[in-house]
Amino acid sequence: MANLEDQIQERIQQFVTEISALVRQAAIESVQSALSGEPFPVTTFRARPTNGRRRAKVLQPQAQARAGKRSPFQIAATEHKVTEFLRKNPGQGVEKIAAALNTSTKELVLPIRHLLGEKKIRTQGQRRATRYFPAPKKGA
Repeated sequence: MANLEDQIQERIQQFVTEISALVRQAAIESVQSALSGEPFPVTTFRARPTNGRRRAKVLQPQAQARAGKRSPFQIAATEHKVTEFLRKNPGQGVEKIAAALNTSTKELVLPIRHLLGEKKIRTQGQRRATRYFPAPKKGA
């Protein structure tokens, strides 16, 4: 009986040693990743689990979640594309503009906001029924 207990204790000790080595290796990799500036996933737990069990949720750092900010040059290029499209096709909604420019509606929000602020385009309607038109020429 003592021999069986010794074998069980030996196996438990081997398991604990392996787990400790894996945890140590993961900690070293996380520190190296943080010091090198590479983003790494962060595990968090929900405060109130929905089904009574705790669930781990992997969150991506913001730098990894989005591709990056667009430069002012890229935004200006999109603004130019939008104004050119609206000159040829006045009265289009943002979905049609996005489809024609092969981009997403989310990427058009900032350029359209700039164009409206500079009064290069005008709107008619509200919310999803908003239609965009080129601004009338000055003196016309």
